[in-house]
Amino acid sequence: MFIQEDGRYVIQGKQGREHIFESNGELLTLITTVNRSQKAHIFKLRRNERKPITDDEFLIFKELFKL
Repeated sequence: MFIQEDGRYVIQGKQGREHIFESNGELLTLITTVNRSQKAHIFKLRRNERKPITDDEFLIFKELFKL
């Protein structure tokens, strides 16, 4: 699970799908491997456009979904 610099959460699913949620928990989009490759994901990580979430950020995410 990752968080982007704009506060959006990114969850990588099966077959390279990325589920992107707004910072309020609303599902923004689902991106498939057709639209974005693993290479593009790595590029975003290297450019610090997204990073793995911290434990505190994960707790906030869980609260959004009452997990």
